[in-house]
Amino acid sequence: MSKYQEIEDPVKSYRSQYQQQADNNTKDYFDNLVKISQVDIEANRQTVDKINKLIESISQIERKTAKLRTQKTLLTVLNILLLIGGIVGIVLGVVNRTTWAPGLIAGVIAGSALALISILGFWSIIKKKINPRIYDNNLQREKLESQRQELENEAWKQMYNLNALFEYDDTAKIFNKTLPSIAFDGYLTTNRLQQFLNRGVEDYAADPDTSVILAQSGTIGDNPFLILKTLAREIIGKTYKGTLVITYTVWVRNSEGKMVSQLRTQTLVASVVKPYPNYNVESQLIFANDAAPKLNFSRTPNKKVNSEDNKSYQKFIEKHAKKIDKAAASASLKGSNFNVMANKEFEVMFNALDRNHEIQFRLLFTALAQQQVLNLIKNSDHAYGDHFSWNKVGNLNYLFSPILEKDLAIYPNRYVSYDYEYTKKTFIDFNNQYFKDVYFALAPLLAVPLYQQLAIDDKYAFKFSDQMSSWELEILANGHDSELKRAIASDTSVIIKTQVIDSNQNGQEIEAYVSGYEAHNRVDYIPMMGRDGFIHNVPVPWIEYIPVSTVKNIVLQTMPDLKRSEYIKILDNDQQQANEQYNIRREDIKIYNKRISVIKTDDNSENIYDYFNKTFKS
Repeated sequence: MSKYQEIEDPVKSYRSQYQQQADNNTKDYFDNLVKISQVDIEANRQTVDKINKLIESISQIERKTAKLRTQKTLLTVLNILLLIGGIVGIVLGVVNRTTWAPGLIAGVIAGSALALISILGFWSIIKKKINPRIYDNNLQREKLESQRQELENEAWKQMYNLNALFEYDDTAKIFNKTLPSIAFDGYLTTNRLQQFLNRGVEDYAADPDTSVILAQSGTIGDNPFLILKTLAREIIGKTYKGTLVITYTVWVRNSEGKMVSQLRTQTLVASVVKPYPNYNVESQLIFANDAAPKLNFSRTPNKKVNSEDNKSYQKFIEKHAKKIDKAAASASLKGSNFNVMANKEFEVMFNALDRNHEIQFRLLFTALAQQQVLNLIKNSDHAYGDHFSWNKVGNLNYLFSPILEKDLAIYPNRYVSYDYEYTKKTFIDFNNQYFKDVYFALAPLLAVPLYQQLAIDDKYAFKFSDQMSSWELEILANGHDSELKRAIASDTSVIIKTQVIDSNQNGQEIEAYVSGYEAHNRVDYIPMMGRDGFIHNVPVPWIEYIPVSTVKNIVLQTMPDLKRSEYIKILDNDQQQANEQYNIRREDIKIYNKRISVIKTDDNSENIYDYFNKTFKS
């Protein structure tokens, strides 16, 4: 039995308890950071207010300048037209001086002269009125921009201490305070991953076309879960189309019986199929629990009924319950052990009709579990109701949901700003939303009491000193994806695979194999028969994707006791030394939850561990 208090009826508990608790805990946590930082809130508000007023003034100037530039453009175009008209008029007057009437020639020449005079007037307006105003506006804008930059620098200084206090585990701490039975790991360790692999989870480290980009592991009680995002690559056939318009002449008889020619057109369409690297991000939640180990089933969201419309909902249940009864009777005749549950509403709405073990299905989905799952499916907040697909295979549960497709990565830069009010709102909004998203992603599991009551035998508690898993190393390498992508000049996403090549007391060195594709424009000419009786080569533009790859080494080190605020101060103070002494650029250093990683180059290969030890451990 679990030592943690059970979460009863996830939907009701969220509304009556956890939603408000999460909000209170988030605000308390933020207020405590503000207290520690000693940020002068009022001074920052005044500074930001000045910045916003300057931004509005700059916008007004830019709008005025844009109008002036439009006027200048219109007058310039008008001058060009007048110049052309004046020259044409004079030329025509001279050429036709012997054939035109004297009055007409005089009028043309007078008009041309007036046009040329107007040009001088408009040019004078541009030079003496419009250009000086644009120049003055630009000077004023530069002055205001300088003032804005000074104020922004001041605002950043005011917020420095608070911005530095945000840590990668803030969200996990808030979540765990609200729900002590749910804990998050600092990273995916080898021990945690092994709990899943031992139960049959596919090892993506062995797949050359799949890279792990997010793996947030944790526990419900003592049972492990994993929020997982992978980037998968598959070569598919892509159809490209091209067209060619041809014209030809045909002879037809008209209404008078005469043969006449007609010009006709035809659009020839050709296509080719070429290899195309298709990338797809798959998001899933995996939960390991040894309850009902022989039970397999699957279910998908039911999109055909609105549970809030009671009349149509009841008709839907009755109609589909009859279908299930008939299917059960037919299955019984064929020797199947499928047995319809007494709760027809649950049977219809959960719709796990492919289950293979009736006894263990009922063991898992007791009357209480059925009601709690139904409450979730019928949740009036539809995005958090019947949103989930659920596949159970032995001791593993796989959940898929649009919720999991959201950006669930936790990084402090979300909140970092020079504006206290923006930072406060962003921090509170994100953490409240994160709690709701992850809570309801886990809700189908929380609705089954046995999953909280029964703990797995191979328990494991996360420690920062534990070894990072192969999946976690891919995640860290993907943190350098923009630099690695540039290294091979890839025009597509890249797949990054890693392996450890050195591990010692200083840290680890991993080899990152990066693969992508260069895109090259090509044209195929496809012969097509036209209605004119001739063969025409139709051009079909397509893109050839040529594989490109490279290997880069990344050095990393875990520092369990180092806080992000210390990272920032050290990097700000020692960046010049890092550049000059160690040949390490600030942008090449990635920091993620007490771990530092740097891409190894010919210039810094011998210095990275030395830099880590002297800079962060001295």
